[in-house]
Amino acid sequence: MANTKKAAQPDTVSKKTIREDIEKKIEAALGELKAEIGEKKFKNRVKKAAKILAHGFKNVSKAPVIKKAEKTAVVKKATKATVKKAAKKVAAK
Repeated sequence: MANTKKAAQPDTVSKKTIREDIEKKIEAALGELKAEIGEKKFKNRVKKAAKILAHGFKNVSKAPVIKKAEKTAVVKKATKATVKKAAKKVAAK
C-alpha cells in the first residue's frame, strides 16, 4: 500500500503556511531580541505568538482572478413608441 496524500487545492492557503509567514515576519521585525533572551526562548515565543495571531484563520482562499466576460451587443426591437420618439427627435432638429 502506497501512502497517498490528498493534494491541497491550489487556490487556498493552509493555516500552517499562514502561521509560517507570520513567524518569518515577527523574526524579521524583532530579530535583535534573539541575542538578548536566547535563540531557543525567542523561537518558542515567536511560534506561540504566530499561533495566537493565526488562530482566526481558516484555509483562506487566494484572491480570485476575475475574468471580465465579453459584452454582447443587445439589439432592441423597434416598437411603435420608440419609432415615434426617434421621428420626433429627428424632426425637432
